[in-house]
Amino acid sequence: MSYLTRRNILTGGAALGSFLLADTVVAGSARASAPRLTSPAAGARFPGDPGVGKIYWGQSRQGGVGAMPQRLAQLSAIVGSSVRLGSFHRYMTNAQATVQGAKAAVADAATIQSWGTYPLIDVKEPGSLSFAQAGAGGMDATFDALFEGLVRNGTPVTVSLHNEAAGDGKGGATDYGSFLQRAAQRRDAAGGKGLVTLTGALGMGQFTDFGGGNGRPEPWIDAVAPWVDVWNTHRYLQASDSGGAWKQPQVVYGPFWDLLDKVDPHRAKFHGEWGVHTRSADLAFAPAWMDAFYSYFISRGGALATFFDSGLNLNSSPISWIYDFNGERSRMVKFAQQLTYPTSVTTG
Repeated sequence: MSYLTRRNILTGGAALGSFLLADTVVAGSARASAPRLTSPAAGARFPGDPGVGKIYWGQSRQGGVGAMPQRLAQLSAIVGSSVRLGSFHRYMTNAQATVQGAKAAVADAATIQSWGTYPLIDVKEPGSLSFAQAGAGGMDATFDALFEGLVRNGTPVTVSLHNEAAGDGKGGATDYGSFLQRAAQRRDAAGGKGLVTLTGALGMGQFTDFGGGNGRPEPWIDAVAPWVDVWNTHRYLQASDSGGAWKQPQVVYGPFWDLLDKVDPHRAKFHGEWGVHTRSADLAFAPAWMDAFYSYFISRGGALATFFDSGLNLNSSPISWIYDFNGERSRMVKFAQQLTYPTSVTTG
């Protein structure tokens, strides 16, 4: 199957079939009653919630925050008017998970917020620190610098812990849960409850029956559920090297999101990393698939999604996740158009 994370690239698949999603229904009125750790505004699923049926549509960018103004100018030129991102995914690597690194992330979050864009800050544990060690307080100085700074910024933001934790050699599901629990405690101690949303990234393709070899996802879902305010998943789609068929979004993503809904069907969903490769034999395919993903994700309670506009880790020439790779811009044009959809919103 064509499932992948940034570490696992698996190819193949079944026929794409129809993109029609007309029979998918969202019971939006039930979402506000779900219990959560933060205290968002009445009727909101999390602080800064764009609202059921709306989405913070955005991206990450190789080169980080400083590379985004040029990208925004390019996207604006495509649609003939100024566009803004709904969300931007900013990473803190293992090497950056220090007090100074946290302060830099806080400054970048303020810049992102100044664009009228919702920040998603992705945080790894320092160096070789295990999940259990971080959960026991080994990362507290970094957490405190991060959460206290984000509180001073004064606008809603999400912090996502680690990046596709299963199979990363840092510990099992229970250890990962303790890592998230400690983060929630430090967030609350910094006064971030009701402002800083907490989540953890579940890489779908890491798990058995979803393309990976790290066991079933249910123990990981159960371990993170008490501590995350929103669900956050990752998964990409690429064509096989032989040009094989591609799957509908509801086939690629639906079974995993069904597992999340069994635990809490009302919790909003983020999809922190996604992308689709250009299909050279059919340049119309990827843009059509992007629209199908857009519609299906919103129908499943999606509130934020960020395209992985980067060549890091997953370039396999002549294809790339960079959406204007080698000058082929069909995905970039579609992404720019999606930013103008009435259901794509910003924070300002």
